[in-house]
Amino acid sequence: MSWTEILGGSFVSEYETRKIGNAVQDVWYDGKRYYRYTRNGLFDFPKEDLTMELRASGLAPEKKKGQRLSEVENALLFIQQQNRVHGIAPILHEKRKVVTVNGSVILNSSRCKPAVPAETGDPSNFPFLSSFFSTFLDDPDDSNPTDYLFAWMKRAYETMHYGQMLQGQAVILVGPTGRGKSLFSNRILAGLLGGVATASDFLQARTQFNKELAENPVWSVDDTASSTNASDHRKFTELLKARIANPMIDVQAKYVDSMRIPHCGRVVISLNEDVQSLAVVPALDVSNADKILGFRISPDHKPKFLPNIEMEEIIDRELPYFAKFLLDWQPPESVTGTARYGVGMYLHPFIVNAARDNGSRAPALEAIELFSRVHREATGNSIWKGTATELRSLFCEYADLSGLAFGRDHYALSRGLSSAEEAFTTGSSNARPVTSESRGKGKRYKIDLS
Repeated sequence: MSWTEILGGSFVSEYETRKIGNAVQDVWYDGKRYYRYTRNGLFDFPKEDLTMELRASGLAPEKKKGQRLSEVENALLFIQQQNRVHGIAPILHEKRKVVTVNGSVILNSSRCKPAVPAETGDPSNFPFLSSFFSTFLDDPDDSNPTDYLFAWMKRAYETMHYGQMLQGQAVILVGPTGRGKSLFSNRILAGLLGGVATASDFLQARTQFNKELAENPVWSVDDTASSTNASDHRKFTELLKARIANPMIDVQAKYVDSMRIPHCGRVVISLNEDVQSLAVVPALDVSNADKILGFRISPDHKPKFLPNIEMEEIIDRELPYFAKFLLDWQPPESVTGTARYGVGMYLHPFIVNAARDNGSRAPALEAIELFSRVHREATGNSIWKGTATELRSLFCEYADLSGLAFGRDHYALSRGLSSAEEAFTTGSSNARPVTSESRGKGKRYKIDLS
């Protein structure tokens, strides 16, 4: 007699369903390969390997009398029908294994593990980190930049700990070598959030492949990746701005179709104080200034570093307590920003000046400074008003200016005037006052020549 005759069809059907369900638990299919979660993460299997595993779990590979499919085939069919996904991608801030993004079912391949907070956040439990941050940042105007940095770190960590999609600005760290810039980004912040990857090539459009970047919450850029020309600098500025403003990224791995997913990562740019390194600083125009926090390392910050193994052990031991401190710490209202980024704007004056003196817009600002001196001495006027075309005509008249390519390129001249106006309107006391008004027949500029 068959088991169905002895125990009834309902019992046998339920038993077989449960048997297959246990065997295929956490197995998924994307149309090409099978995937299974193990204690070490998500791994893919060809059909042959999965068939062997199903047989090892007790499923019969042969069809029984009166059945169209064997137990192994039924298990494979169940996976294809019930556990099918559109793609595989890392969703860093999500703890769920399967996530729906814009209607697509995504199998979450993230291996990112942020620091687990301790029960207490008392600074006595993280003495090295407490000492490190106490002298880390330069504060020339009593604006407490450490509060801005902590508020930024708190928001980034809450994204990973609570699984909330919270955007954040990029951080620029400028200072001499040996002061802990790399330690901050590659060990402290990476350990806090769960991983770091180098983003220099991607943010300068040298590669489109960003699989490793998609798998890590911290994107690191160092001063060895300085832009070689104005075109590279513009690309870097635009890609950086897009990465900060857009909570979605297109994941592109080799030989795989791209996939659009949410990404909550943070960009950290570490720079030395030499001219070549500072050339990396992105343009701080009106559309970009709110997306960047710029800090300078304090000259008093001279930490004593231990050998790498000892240093990493100390940081790993202290990070859980520091994580708890950040969760409990409430930022002052003075550093709170809009809901979009959560932290107000902070740019160290040294970085603001570096962006203007070493960036791609420096030639335009220098040319306008030269015009202001030449025109003031020639006419005695303290104000010049006119359009970009009229200014171009004056550049041709003065011998000191006629040789400048800047004055012969109308497009570059217009952009230069706009850059000078932005430099003034963003509040720098050192910027020459340049304003404009739109009349519908050409923008009219006003330059203070004094």
